[in-house]
Amino acid sequence: MEKKEKTKQKPNARCACGSGKKFKKCCGSKKMKTSGCSSLSLSAPPAPAAAASATAGPVTAASAPAAAYKIGTETQTHFVDDDVCAICLEPLRTWGQNTNTRMVCCGKTIHKRCIEKWVRAGMTPEALQAEQPTKPLVFPDGKCCPMCRTAIGDINCITEQLKEWVRRGKAWAMCQLGGQYYRGIGVEQSYEQAHVLWRQSAELGYPQAHMQMGNLYYFGQGGCEKSAEKAREWIKSAASLGNGNARYNLALKYLHGEGGEQSNEKAIERFAGLAAEGDERSACQIVILSQSQEEKDMAVQGVIEQGTIEAQARFGCYLQSTAGEKGEQGPREVAMFKYAQALFESVCKKMLGEDGHLIEPRSAVPVEIECVSNSALGMGIMALQGQGMPQSDKVAQAFFMLSMRMGGNDVAAHNLKMMLRAQTRNC
Repeated sequence: MEKKEKTKQKPNARCACGSGKKFKKCCGSKKMKTSGCSSLSLSAPPAPAAAASATAGPVTAASAPAAAYKIGTETQTHFVDDDVCAICLEPLRTWGQNTNTRMVCCGKTIHKRCIEKWVRAGMTPEALQAEQPTKPLVFPDGKCCPMCRTAIGDINCITEQLKEWVRRGKAWAMCQLGGQYYRGIGVEQSYEQAHVLWRQSAELGYPQAHMQMGNLYYFGQGGCEKSAEKAREWIKSAASLGNGNARYNLALKYLHGEGGEQSNEKAIERFAGLAAEGDERSACQIVILSQSQEEKDMAVQGVIEQGTIEAQARFGCYLQSTAGEKGEQGPREVAMFKYAQALFESVCKKMLGEDGHLIEPRSAVPVEIECVSNSALGMGIMALQGQGMPQSDKVAQAFFMLSMRMGGNDVAAHNLKMMLRAQTRNC
């Protein structure tokens, strides 16, 4: 009988497979010894047959099962990895601006606001007081992952970790590494390599990769012919897999008739579905396009109930600026001011107590404080100019002072200074 080859890893050291666990609890455990250590026999994912042909269409969830890769002596089936934040366990947003962070050391996905709260929780009161209130926190030197406690490395370290996950057949890693090749971050820029990685990830059923394949066909990059029709097919496939940005882009395709059918009804239907989940961009489209007051009310209410603090503040600022462009207050403008007021009030109620101060100042994320400042500024301007509410200098001053206290808003300070100067002249 042949003797088993001994590993050189120490039992209490981090396992070489990249899981972030100790070797004795990962690949050095009895369970892994019987099935084979994934860190010792990794086989690269085979190139998909469709990659040879740049004209192949998307692989939908209904038309093809998830692909299986053989890793070591085990066979694993890969689907979409996770849909909740690893810290707060709340759903991850798949639309709008990038609000999530994938920790490549352990593969967990976390809300950016949760990471900032975690970093802020470990700071001393003196360090917190020294921080600028609207300056976003980043990982300090030597800071570790909140999940596996692995030290956060530079871009070269992150790239190597991603390549290790790709060798293990992880669809999310293929998609993320493809993005680095597309932009030339940490690797030599290559649209072709991005195309290969994104197609492999798409064939494993990863929604974001379907979306990226649509972008390649839309711009004609990475060996893909420029085709609005095929781009729309890939985006529709990503939307069917639940990607929020793809659902929004598909609604835009229906609205403008790009690459296929034009239908305002189907566009509004898709916008309404996203708005009910808290997407402020879709709610904006509903307010502009829909002729139904009920649909508009439901869209705004969806952002108030399901949207983030940032989404509510952005939506309110957009409605206020749009309604105030012409300087007139017709029925449409008055309704938009009312919506903006409801959004601003929702932001303040969620972040402030009855005394007008933050409910949880230690855990408040800078971007949320900035949203409160902008919301208070918006309420002050509406009260000063009588937009959708009775004109009141006293109410306007109170909101301007609140805005300054939250973030030192220059516009609020200027308006307050002009009001006090006008009052001095009248005395």
